[in-house]
Amino acid sequence: MRRLIVLAVFVVLALSFSLGAKEIKVAFIPQLVGIPYFNAMDAGGKAAAERFGVTWIYQGPTDVSAPEQLRIFDALVAQGVDAISVAVLDETSICPAMERAAALGIITYTSDSDAPNCPARRFFVCQALNEDLAKAIIDGIAIRLSPGDPYKAVGKIAFVSGYPTAVNLNTWMDLMEQYVKEKFPGLQIVTRRYAGGTAAEAYRQAMDIFTTYPDLAAIVGVPSTSIPGVGQAVEDAGLAGKIIYCGYGSPLTAKPYIKSGAMTFSVLWNPWALGYLTVWAAWIIAQGIPFDQIPYELDLYVPGIEELPEVDVKWIPQTKTLLLGPPLIITKENVDKYDF
Repeated sequence: MRRLIVLAVFVVLALSFSLGAKEIKVAFIPQLVGIPYFNAMDAGGKAAAERFGVTWIYQGPTDVSAPEQLRIFDALVAQGVDAISVAVLDETSICPAMERAAALGIITYTSDSDAPNCPARRFFVCQALNEDLAKAIIDGIAIRLSPGDPYKAVGKIAFVSGYPTAVNLNTWMDLMEQYVKEKFPGLQIVTRRYAGGTAAEAYRQAMDIFTTYPDLAAIVGVPSTSIPGVGQAVEDAGLAGKIIYCGYGSPLTAKPYIKSGAMTFSVLWNPWALGYLTVWAAWIIAQGIPFDQIPYELDLYVPGIEELPEVDVKWIPQTKTLLLGPPLIITKENVDKYDF
């Protein structure tokens, strides 16, 4: 049944081409510009825009700043974009702006980081399920601490996160803590630290953690922006190979630390494909195919990324989520395969 629905959707899509597809302006506001992760999303967005005849606008703050993200959002609305997506830093501040934009007929949605409680958020372009991302980190730590039986793993774990109001980061940490409590009685989350969006602050927080918890078993760099700072701290503290360091970092960001032995593994997804999917989602709705109104879970074929092994696009109506696929585990064995 699900495959039949997908087929019907793309029959309509093919007809839209013959009738002349509507050209639209799609904007995306990342949490921070100038880092490999969001650069990859931008590149994917550009590729999709070229394929589907979309004008792609990529603008974001140069420092992690919710007020600046809001200012950019309002400026893009004033420019008359057709669709606008946000990697949300602060749901409370961005939600009223999304509501104002939606009232003007703009397609408002989130990508990379969600605002699930905002009524104007039509859907979320999700990199991977939060539960799967949380489990990937904790399972990776546990199996390395106790290879024979991961559920008997013992040790203290610390988090170095980013912006304290980032919904996605807080959700991942909450789910990691919940998973530890449910399955790993010997593991303990001892602290959460916040570094904003700077490697320097992530370094400072990590060094303080190493002093406070000399018996630490693992440290997690939660956002990609924390990966370099924590990695450098692990190296400078002489802890490479002595503790487990992991996090949610792009292969290019994590690679120097994986190669040096400071970082054990990273968990991510394909941000290029996520940027591509972000454009496709708005474009297909603008062509009169509101997939976000379909009440069933289904697989979606997205030309241009479907052939990628790490991509398995699904629509999940219960949470209004357009899912890119499962998490990608990055280690020294495969880090050289990726260019994002």
